[in-house]
Amino acid sequence: SVFASCFVVFGILFGSTLISAVASMSVDFQHARRKRREKLVMVRSFFQQHNIPYGVSCHISKQVARLLRERPTISKRDVDGLNLLSASDRDILCVELYRPILLTNTLLKISDCMDDLVISDLATHAVQWKALNAGEKLFIPDKDTVQAFCILSGSIKYTPKSYRPCREGARKIPSSKSIPSSKSLLSFRLEARFHKDQLDATQGALEPTDAVPVDVHRGTWLCELALWCVWLTRGWAEPVTSVEFCELRAKNLVSILSHHPDVAQIGQDYAIALCTFLERPDLRLSDLRTYDDICEETLICALPQDTRKKISEPAMEAIYGAAGQ
Repeated sequence: SVFASCFVVFGILFGSTLISAVASMSVDFQHARRKRREKLVMVRSFFQQHNIPYGVSCHISKQVARLLRERPTISKRDVDGLNLLSASDRDILCVELYRPILLTNTLLKISDCMDDLVISDLATHAVQWKALNAGEKLFIPDKDTVQAFCILSGSIKYTPKSYRPCREGARKIPSSKSIPSSKSLLSFRLEARFHKDQLDATQGALEPTDAVPVDVHRGTWLCELALWCVWLTRGWAEPVTSVEFCELRAKNLVSILSHHPDVAQIGQDYAIALCTFLERPDLRLSDLRTYDDICEETLICALPQDTRKKISEPAMEAIYGAAGQ
């Protein structure tokens, strides 16, 4: 019958299309696998020609093989369709992209509990998305930096410098006396961050002795303290692969917080507490918070009583709400 003939023809067409698709996927898979194998063979041949020790060559070969198996990350700059978005849609996307990153910062997380608009304003007006290729320098030691970085994709080799106290190259950290006590919006300029003064040969002197490389990956903050105080980089940061990161400048943070007075006052008190803490001798400092001697809990406890009370209010309200009061 006509129905049976049509059904047979449809089955043949569907079957041939399915077979062609599977064959094409198989060819692509074999091609990608052959390219990975060729790259590994070239790496091993390089090690053999240059007489690299077996232990080193085996370790590096395993790392190369692992990286070749990983699915490549799609970069924001590769997505041309995002340029077609309207301003409002772009702001929504920025909030979703940057909000989880900003909330990894302790003080910004506290700020979000006090004012729901702080993180949104920072995400849309302060954070910038940037990218570097492998081998380019993100920063070098002893550079006065005015921004913090958070890695979004890729890997960066950070080589910290170990320091010991000395009298040369010291710098003065401003005391709380240099910060105005007024709580008006215009008074919050984070003088602790932008204060420049003469060198003090008795405070904070640092001198390099050795360096140990550290691999840092997604979600890691670099130079986070530069948001709150005058900060000199303590090492080298160089991308191992193509890397994307978000950048938050101190002046942009100050500009946004100036429109949120309660959070601005907390930020000012935090900056003062941090600068006071940095006056302690023999502190181990690093561009990575993991390797410094600064404890976040200690800084929070050093804040004025009124500030600590403001910080605790959202937590207490959450507890009362959970208790049904």
